[in-house]
This record gives sequence, C-alpha cells and structure tokens, in this order.
Amino acid sequence: SSASLITVPASGQLRFWHNYQTEANFDGGVVEISTDGVSWNDLGAYTTQAGYNSTIPTTFSSPIGGRSAFSGNSDGYVETL
Repeated sequence: SSASLITVPASGQLRFWHNYQTEANFDGGVVEISTDGVSWNDLGAYTTQAGYNSTIPTTFSSPIGGRSAFSGNSDGYVETL
C-alpha cells in the first residue's frame, strides 16, 4: 500500500505513469480521489485512458474485493489519464 496526497487544480487533469506486477485477478491496486480530504471516491469512473483492467474477487477477504482495480502485469510503464 502506497498512499501519497497530491493536489490537482480545479482546471487540471491528473495524469500518471505507473508500472505494476501483481497476481492477476487476485492482487491489485486502486486510486482514490477526494475534494475535501474526508470523503474519497474511486478514480475508475473518471479515467479516460488505461484505466482499471480487472475486478478483485471477494472470496479472499481483500479490502478491495469486488472492486475494479489495476491487476496483473502492465508490461512496463503505462500512462493513465
């Protein structure tokens, strides 16, 4: 788990490059966004390029079980918008 807070201006766009290698459809990661630092929403619905590619199963008590996530191998760095 890696949590970092960054600020994006209201007129800005969040773009990031990332590389991941997890156990496909078992392990994964999500990105959450907030406008107030208290309420958090999943980034998935807001992505326009290279968004989540899997759904994490609920059978293993994962804290993100049942959610869409980045999972498997990205085969190098990918840009998500």
